[in-house]
Amino acid sequence: MATLAEGLAEAERLRERWQFAAARDVLTALLSESPEPADRLPMVTGRRMLAEVLRDLGEADEAYAVARPLAAECEERFGERHPATARALTVLATVVHARGDLAAAAELYGRVLDGRLREQGPTGRAVRLARAHLALLHRDRAEAGGPESAEAGRARAELDAAYKGLRRAYGITDPDTIRFGLELARMYRSAGDGAVARRLLTIARAGCQAALEPWHPLSSLVRRELAELEPAPAPAPAPALAMAPVLELEPAPAPVQAPLDGPPGRPPVQLWTAAGMPEQPAGARYLPAPVTAEDRRRRAGRRRLVVLLAVALAVIVAAVVTVTVTVAVLTGGRDGGAARRPAARPAPAPPSGHERLRVELRDEGTTLVASWRDPADGPAPVVVAVARDGKEPAVVANLPAGTREYTLTALDPRAEYCVIVGAIYPGEAVAEPTTTCTRRAPGA
Repeated sequence: MATLAEGLAEAERLRERWQFAAARDVLTALLSESPEPADRLPMVTGRRMLAEVLRDLGEADEAYAVARPLAAECEERFGERHPATARALTVLATVVHARGDLAAAAELYGRVLDGRLREQGPTGRAVRLARAHLALLHRDRAEAGGPESAEAGRARAELDAAYKGLRRAYGITDPDTIRFGLELARMYRSAGDGAVARRLLTIARAGCQAALEPWHPLSSLVRRELAELEPAPAPAPAPALAMAPVLELEPAPAPVQAPLDGPPGRPPVQLWTAAGMPEQPAGARYLPAPVTAEDRRRRAGRRRLVVLLAVALAVIVAAVVTVTVTVAVLTGGRDGGAARRPAARPAPAPPSGHERLRVELRDEGTTLVASWRDPADGPAPVVVAVARDGKEPAVVANLPAGTREYTLTALDPRAEYCVIVGAIYPGEAVAEPTTTCTRRAPGA
């Protein structure tokens, strides 16, 4: 039988993958078989996790039966300021919220946010999550007035502030940051502000690409929401092909017989020839020499690389950009970059004023080494993305401040790569990213 610690780790792994039913089964068996007293911290953690997965499965009444006594026991056993009490109280508030009792849920959220618990330290995540969920509760209350009502606007502002706190504390790759960024994008979309919603979803997608598998349900939700905001553009009309002029040739003269001597006793052999072909007109154009399939592939690949290089810049700006103070971002909240589609593209964010990184790219065939120096403003966290052969770029690394080099390995020596590097300055816009590409000879 697995130990209590091993069972809790397995349940947490399943929760992170959103396999809530499997996590419920693991926790139920673990709590029923463990000899540990129910008020020991590992058992308290298991009971809290069970309440969370029951809530996420939609079994709010069953979750309430676990969370309500747990919160009371934690407060009595550990005290009202203990991290276990803070987490249990926040989970109880979300369960009551899920049951539809908004007044009772608001009171519980208020207990977490009344100042007795610090936002820094072990109780920080519980406090930040309570603030974000309280904003969603205010959104639910404002639904009767519509997404453009004053109450809905206040709820958006509250969730915007809570989302900023999550991003500052845990970064864009944290699942809670991604989840509440998705909720905030939905609120802005309902209010008719598709540009801000698109920026938020682009940041959320970058976080999913860096931290989650493509099949993860949260990744799928973000992609679906972003696709609904970015409908596929109408196909461009095919360019007209220049045709060679049709030449009107003069009629050929009648053939003449040119007898050749044949074998003795047989008539001469007759060869039919033309007396002469007319010359082509002076202004006639001729079709170009045929182009091979390899030539077409290389030309198309280079055209795609040039076009998608601009797309790469927009996507990475969206992926790494942080909070700005301009009106164009979340009404004072977020700059996530421009959309990749030509239609309804929002205006680009103003420059942050920070110096771009000076990136050098060393091409070693199957390995690329990107290096840079810290800008004059000092070291900052760095995001790295890569595009291959003109394809859409993908975020491959979120690096801490002070990092000055990143190595990509196991590359195709025949492919072309572009490496995009941007520095993040917390609380401000990101410096303009730097793009550096390989220049490999054909056939290398």
